Amino acid sequence: MSKRLITTAAATAAAAMLAVFCGLALAACSGVGQTKAGLDVAYEKLIAADGLGGEDAFAYEEDTDSLIVDMEKVSDIDKFFEVLGKSVSGADIGILCLHNVVDVDADKLSQGLADLPCNSLKCLDMGASQKHGLAEALKKNEEWTALLTKTGALYDPDAYTLSNYSADAIPNIESVKSIWIDATGPMDGHNGLHVFKGVEEIRFIEGITSEYRANNEKWGFKVGDSDRLFDNLEDLTSLKRMIIYPETDGWTATNGYCTFMLELQLFDRGFKTNEPCKSWDGDESSLVNVADIDILSLNNSEDVVKVLKNLLEDRAEQAFEKGKSFKVVDTAPKLDGTCVVYLGDPHESQFGNYDKFFDLTSISLFEELEGTGVKTMRNASENFDYFVYIYPTFNLVGTYGGATEAYDTEVNVRIYDMNKQEKYESGVITTVPAPAEYHYSGTPNPRHWPNIDKEAAIAYIASLT
Repeated sequence: MSKRLITTAAATAAAAMLAVFCGLALAACSGVGQTKAGLDVAYEKLIAADGLGGEDAFAYEEDTDSLIVDMEKVSDIDKFFEVLGKSVSGADIGILCLHNVVDVDADKLSQGLADLPCNSLKCLDMGASQKHGLAEALKKNEEWTALLTKTGALYDPDAYTLSNYSADAIPNIESVKSIWIDATGPMDGHNGLHVFKGVEEIRFIEGITSEYRANNEKWGFKVGDSDRLFDNLEDLTSLKRMIIYPETDGWTATNGYCTFMLELQLFDRGFKTNEPCKSWDGDESSLVNVADIDILSLNNSEDVVKVLKNLLEDRAEQAFEKGKSFKVVDTAPKLDGTCVVYLGDPHESQFGNYDKFFDLTSISLFEELEGTGVKTMRNASENFDYFVYIYPTFNLVGTYGGATEAYDTEVNVRIYDMNKQEKYESGVITTVPAPAEYHYSGTPNPRHWPNIDKEAAIAYIASLT
């Protein structure tokens, strides 16, 4: 290593410059002129303040930047908001969890939240499913909703109660962009979600605190009230994302997750989600289309398969109705794309009416077509190329005891090209003769016919690949 000789004058000047630089650097590093703010600061000051309950009333989780407050143990709410406000003034803070708010002075709590001087709040824990929810406790003191204009997300909100707030509070509620729900599904008030007009994301999480996560571990993914949730999704016109377990990598695609994704695919709103079984860091470019998820590759349990078959019946009926306007083409198509394959028999009220979608005994076929070359749907998306409809026509051949008409069952296949908007009739593939005897209990049916020869239909469909 070489050393360069510095003259006395140069050294003096250099030392002076260094001293100035160090002074500036030290000032920057020591925080001169700055006041540290945040929920971590708030926690330290709150537990140190006399008469606020100390560590019994407050907890802080560094990894999520969460301040957890047991409001029943906070003896002086005015002082609580004074300390909290000074600690978070002008700061972008994390998650604020206010628990056990039932017996708290509602006027002071509402005004304290409204006046909270933070710059932004990542998430506010509404606590609806824990029976100490803010929305219910403060429904007559709506000033607190001013905080929502700078709150990024609400955890476990009582949407039903919020939907009954006055017109003055609704714009604040509509400003919320994200709703967080425990993935175990306890959220109350799904039937009020329509009030969140500005929500772009619903996020299913393990739990907002370590205590919640520990309690939820044994339950797995489950949407609490999926019927009410889907009833309300139509009104959430800004909703773009359904995020699952964003904080966890390597989670399992359970029956609950897969059936929920199937229902979302049937709902068909173009939602995005994080890749199955992977965490999400907020990068929107890494999201995938819900419609593109191959559910059976994640989970092909009996329960999931049953749900998929039922939902594909809905897709089949939609395609049948849409196909009524399709042009009839004489030639047979080549099945070179994805297919929804459905076999249906008519109810008595549908007999002979081929404008009706037969759904007495209905089967969505995909397991039966494995190895045939027919590419069947493995999810409930509307993105399929062909609808293949197996249905019977009938030939009257006699009666049973002079009371019940006997029919041969003629097997037909009609194929709808969903892209070209054309449909193709197979004609009668094979005929299943009426059985020699008809057995019944009670009153005999007016008609009886044998089941479709499913194997013959499958063989015909496989010949078109």
